[in-house]
Amino acid sequence: MADLSLFLSAIVAHWWAFLLAGPFIVDEALRWLWPSAKRWLDRYLVGQARRKIEIAILITAALWAIFRAWQDEHSAREAAEQRPAMQGPLSPYRWSMLSSAEAVALRDELRDVPPGPIYIICNEDDCGDFARSLRDVFIGLQWKVECCEFALIRTDRGIHLWAIDDRLKAIALKIERSTNGRLKVDYLTGAPLDPAKFSVVIEIGSKP
Repeated sequence: MADLSLFLSAIVAHWWAFLLAGPFIVDEALRWLWPSAKRWLDRYLVGQARRKIEIAILITAALWAIFRAWQDEHSAREAAEQRPAMQGPLSPYRWSMLSSAEAVALRDELRDVPPGPIYIICNEDDCGDFARSLRDVFIGLQWKVECCEFALIRTDRGIHLWAIDDRLKAIALKIERSTNGRLKVDYLTGAPLDPAKFSVVIEIGSKP
């Protein structure tokens, strides 16, 4: 449902297609480009004929907006996939961000977990992209996320999770499962931040 909402938002971003498809805009444009069009419009574009043309124009605008939204998403994915190649070899110390497949899998894993406030701590230069990819998944599922600022607390190597109850602790297993074991998540025994403010905390230390 979250993916559908994001795609609909992208379609709305091309609202101008619907605006230009409006009968009033079309009429005025024709009258301006073709001054004698008023007599022709009033004679032939009336009743059912006019209604059919208006519906056809609106359907065309809708299909155009959907295509442009898909094109924007496709271009963004291609740019993200090509960026590492353009920047040269990846650092062995850098956490890899979630792939598209891993992000989709993690969203599916988290759908049965009620959203709440979560803090994602990134304490190293090499974990920023990974932390932001986690952030985007949680935001897409309506979690209230604070993320990606360097923490003042010391974090151990690896990925660690603290949660107020066992159901939220299961997020650690869901991250591991959605990445086919590429990522390992350990449990924190003590609350690193105020538990009244954050029900889940994910700490990302240096890469092992």
